[in-house]
Amino acid sequence: MNAGTAIKKGLRMTRRADRAVWILFLANLAVAALAGLPIYRGILRFTGHSLMSGELARGFSVDWLTDFIINSSGSLNRYALAIAYLGLLSIVVNSILSGGVLARFRQPDLIPLSGGFFRDTARYAWRMVRLMIIGLVGYWLVFRFLYQGLNGLIDRWMRDVLEDRPVFWAHLAVGVLVIAGLVFVNLVMDYARVNLVLRDESSAIAAFLSSLGFSLRRLRKAL
Repeated sequence: MNAGTAIKKGLRMTRRADRAVWILFLANLAVAALAGLPIYRGILRFTGHSLMSGELARGFSVDWLTDFIINSSGSLNRYALAIAYLGLLSIVVNSILSGGVLARFRQPDLIPLSGGFFRDTARYAWRMVRLMIIGLVGYWLVFRFLYQGLNGLIDRWMRDVLEDRPVFWAHLAVGVLVIAGLVFVNLVMDYARVNLVLRDESSAIAAFLSSLGFSLRRLRKAL
């Protein structure tokens, strides 16, 4: 099967299992709404029903943001922390629900809100969480060794370079490598999820290693 055929088949299967995909979308939408709620309440408390409130409803004001930062010291840091926690929650939610969603691709005609969907979600939940932890370690390794390691190396090697252009291109190359590393880890994680569900793999580590080997052997086609 070539890449074009695989994409067409995947789109057909997605259309047949669209209600299961909608569950994943709505769950992410709910988490996003929770993340935006503290910011909305903070803006509403700061502006009330003033003219500035109406202006913010139509667009963004840099002057208002400056005033908000000065008069509400620490608010943006608290919002950022809340968003970070909810971001971690969304990773867990997506990992758990992906088991039930992927199981629908085996039987896309089943009703996603039926007992079977929740049984599949519960059946693969712990395996998906273990796989999520492995994936987070993979992402950490990319940032630790590619981003921090290589950028630190460039800073040490080029600290005496007077021209900015070589330093810029070196850091740009590191950025490209980091993006490539993140894409590769994400690719491996996607195949590992499929292994866990469609092949009913019992071990998250075995599924990850199998997907890693598959991705390395067929990297061009997989990308």
